[in-house]
Amino acid sequence: MSDLPVAPVAGSAGQDTGGPDAQAAHQLPMALPAQGAKLIPVRALHYEIGAGMPSYPSALAWRNAWSGDLGHWLASKDARHAMRAFDGLGGSEHDRAVTQMRIASACVAARAYVPETDPGAVWRSSMARQREEVGKLATAARVLANACRRNDRAMFWLLDAALPSGASEPTNTSAMRGWEVGFRRLQNCIDDTRLPELHGGPWWLAHTLGNLHFPEPIKPGRRQVGVATMLAAEHTAGRARDIVTQGQFLPSLAVGRPCYSLVAQLVDATLGTRLDDQRIRDRLVELPAGMRLIRWPESSGG
Repeated sequence: MSDLPVAPVAGSAGQDTGGPDAQAAHQLPMALPAQGAKLIPVRALHYEIGAGMPSYPSALAWRNAWSGDLGHWLASKDARHAMRAFDGLGGSEHDRAVTQMRIASACVAARAYVPETDPGAVWRSSMARQREEVGKLATAARVLANACRRNDRAMFWLLDAALPSGASEPTNTSAMRGWEVGFRRLQNCIDDTRLPELHGGPWWLAHTLGNLHFPEPIKPGRRQVGVATMLAAEHTAGRARDIVTQGQFLPSLAVGRPCYSLVAQLVDATLGTRLDDQRIRDRLVELPAGMRLIRWPESSGG
């Protein structure tokens, strides 16, 4: 088996889970192998390539048949060179077929990833802007409450105009007291209450960036994790297979024998970086304990 860990295959015989890799693999050509060739039972890999696909005589033959996004990624000289290095790691044809699909689908997703549209980053930016606006809401509530307390004529007529009845007479003093109490309560609530999402809580998007789920909420100004590190983490840990609200824990660097030199080749071939095995290792060491691997954002094709 390859030094690159392979996560358990989701789904069972006769079941097509319809995952992203299955969707990508449906773009593959349906060419059949030569008669009499020893076949890999590709149809059994339902999650990776979907049901109904023909068998191929080897993992390499299947890879050479890739088209669409997978074929486009593999068309580069650097990607082909990295995959030839992967072939040298050994392992059964079945395991290499599974792993090469996970490698390629992760690379395609990483190349399509746009940090500016990352759901977690966009959500955190929105919450930050709204936190800044909360103080303005408290000020507005205080101004309205004070106007009601003073029995301002403007408030008399404005409240009447805002009421569904469209009364022609100004609101009476008793009603004004009620409005004042309501606005004052709103002001105090804004000043004294920690609001869900805006001020914390176990919100999924507070923890996510790309294909990673951080154990603690990502704070504004925190040093961002680059796409190269995200992709290296996935190649080291195996392809994420869980639903979007769960994560696959990254293994300790002390577990197994991750092939960092191959990971560096794959990352370089995908992102145009120039990393070596030590730089890959250094990037992964910087990730906090408890980091989990999740699917890439939908816009990234993960």
